Amino acid sequence: MTSNLVFPGPDTWARHFANKISDFLDRNSPILITTPEVGHLGDAAEPIYFGLLKARRDNKKLLVLYSPALFWKFRIKIVNPEIYDLESDYCYSPTDLTGRLLRWFWVALFGSLKIVYLMWRKCLRLLQLARPSYVLGSFDWYTAPDIGRSTLWKPAGVSYFSWDCATVDRWEKEFNEYLPVRLSREKLRRGEKLRLKAGIPSSDWFACLHVRSSGYYNDRSDLQAAPRNGHIENYVQAIRAITKAGGRVVRLGDSSMAPLPAMERVVDLTQSPFNNGLFNVYLMSQCRFFFGTNSGPELTCTKLFQKPSVTTDLPGLVMFPSMKKGDLAIFKHVYSRSRGRFLSLKERLEAPGQYERGAFYCTMADDYILQDNTPEEIYDVIEEFLARAPGAPYSDLQKIFNEARKDQIRRFLNEELVEKAPVLISQSVFVEEQYHLATYCAHGGTLGQKYLEQNWQANVLNVAKYVPTVVTAARSLHS
Repeated sequence: MTSNLVFPGPDTWARHFANKISDFLDRNSPILITTPEVGHLGDAAEPIYFGLLKARRDNKKLLVLYSPALFWKFRIKIVNPEIYDLESDYCYSPTDLTGRLLRWFWVALFGSLKIVYLMWRKCLRLLQLARPSYVLGSFDWYTAPDIGRSTLWKPAGVSYFSWDCATVDRWEKEFNEYLPVRLSREKLRRGEKLRLKAGIPSSDWFACLHVRSSGYYNDRSDLQAAPRNGHIENYVQAIRAITKAGGRVVRLGDSSMAPLPAMERVVDLTQSPFNNGLFNVYLMSQCRFFFGTNSGPELTCTKLFQKPSVTTDLPGLVMFPSMKKGDLAIFKHVYSRSRGRFLSLKERLEAPGQYERGAFYCTMADDYILQDNTPEEIYDVIEEFLARAPGAPYSDLQKIFNEARKDQIRRFLNEELVEKAPVLISQSVFVEEQYHLATYCAHGGTLGQKYLEQNWQANVLNVAKYVPTVVTAARSLHS
């Protein structure tokens, strides 16, 4: 039996070389460089936020580099370029001469590496024709480089994971210290004009809503992404709770999404002529809070702009997005075919962490099915959030949940991830991911009280009328 051989490509060497340069600059200059993802909004917002935290901590300035949308083979789909041109006390301004020069240097470097990549790829394809046992590896680094990522979460010079180095207490403190991130004066002025045109008075507060769907990325069959989707019709009742409280709701998204019914004090940006990148970033920077599903806009609002949040229809417990104390969330329900019932939250927290992240969607999908939150659950958690006094203490049950969630992360990082990840990714990337996931132990949000009470010991959906809905959903997911 002949086994396939993965032929090493220039991406591995280029990544290593680029990170060496980045680490050298990190140690010997006041510049901190990061090249975040350009194809996914949340994957851009998170490293920019952590880069700004590191710049503040190390008394440096962050330089965000990305390749603009060029032409031919050099064209990259950029979800929202406005996210890379924000201002802060801890980053170079988009109009700064140093930033401009280094950005053009990055374009030249990217183009040169892309040419090398195209030539190498062609050679490997010819080699594969002659030797079918050779397997072409991934070359995604050329479209989504990750320079500067190596020390965003992992301490410099550390090649192993240790909870002593993870500094969870420090992360918790930094998450609760406001980090100034803003639009330039000119872009703020343009955003305010669009706001008035869209019918949102400057005197009114508003919440940003985003309910992820599969239209934009066409990922309906992706078992990693699709579970984060929701259904906008389940949010109408909660929207009305916000408008009744005196606020407005601005729904973010794109034209592939199902429209909202016409409602007073609600702007459905998915159907609006004013829906553009600048206006989206303006709205996320100016909203009172975010509510909706775990998505790019959610990460941008809650991490980069540090807005309070109510996150709904969450698929797993480990990657808990609610960062600040007072943030609330509720999880999708999990139906077990083999047990013929929905699982309680306590059962899910006692299960392996790998079950809740990654393997749950793939290897265990034949037994476990996700059920969306009900409209009543979404309404209840919004009502609880609106009524919650600033700084109000958590209930005993909320404290128990938070500790149990952190324990699951610790088990996941100490045992389960170690067993599987080294065979899937390189050791250095694996260690970086361990430190990244450890930061979720510092997240200070919790679950809605009513949702916890109804689902902690036993799941509230364990009634006959919900079982056919889940079974139907299960069949459609795997058909």
